[in-house]
Amino acid sequence: MRHGRKTVKLQRKKAHRESMLRNLACSLIDHGRIRTTLAKAKALRPFAEKLVTLGKTNTLH
Repeated sequence: MRHGRKTVKLQRKKAHRESMLRNLACSLIDHGRIRTTLAKAKALRPFAEKLVTLGKTNTLH
């Protein structure tokens, strides 16, 4: 079942959406803050938080 598995599509194809989120996350990490739309920021938040959590641990797995 797909309960609780909502994906924000941002009216883009999968490859474009993933590339955009990756670029936004890199910019956020490099500069500390970025200027973007509210929808993109909401989609970026869980993606960036996973990267930060992964970076805090002492493992790459």
